[in-house]
Amino acid sequence: MTRITSSAENTVIMTSFPAQKLISHFSAYESLDSKIQEDGTGGNPMLVCEFTVDEGEFKDRRVGYYNVMIGGKTSKGAPMPIRQLLELIDALKVGWTTTPGGSLVARPFKKVKGDGGSIMFVNPDDNSRIATIEYDPDDFINKQCRVNYGIRKQQGTDRDFNEVKSVEPL
Repeated sequence: MTRITSSAENTVIMTSFPAQKLISHFSAYESLDSKIQEDGTGGNPMLVCEFTVDEGEFKDRRVGYYNVMIGGKTSKGAPMPIRQLLELIDALKVGWTTTPGGSLVARPFKKVKGDGGSIMFVNPDDNSRIATIEYDPDDFINKQCRVNYGIRKQQGTDRDFNEVKSVEPL
């Protein structure tokens, strides 16, 4: 085997910062399918998102692995709820449409109380419940929002790391 030399002079392990809300920008994403489980469920499309902190002591710190489901089916075969996607689109104020091939226009969704205490996302243009939506995730890049950061343990270790718990518009 050929030897390889790698520089480790800039290698550090970042400690987590305290749970808090910070202005951040959407810095990267990868479009993947969720892991297929033993029962055969999974394999649903999702965006794995990264945010970069834009303010304060932790400016420029990147926090990734915010998984946002963008379609597919639940384990019961129903359409996958995409609440996180709709909240992300709202928070970043990016364009969307419910008309196939229509113009992408940025505007907030209406949220209307439904049966049993549920909240539905409604198209503000015609007051219809959102059934399908088109958007361009490349439009998310560099858009700012307020990110609610939390802390959790890295699986299999005692090391803490930051996670994105939710996003809000500025």
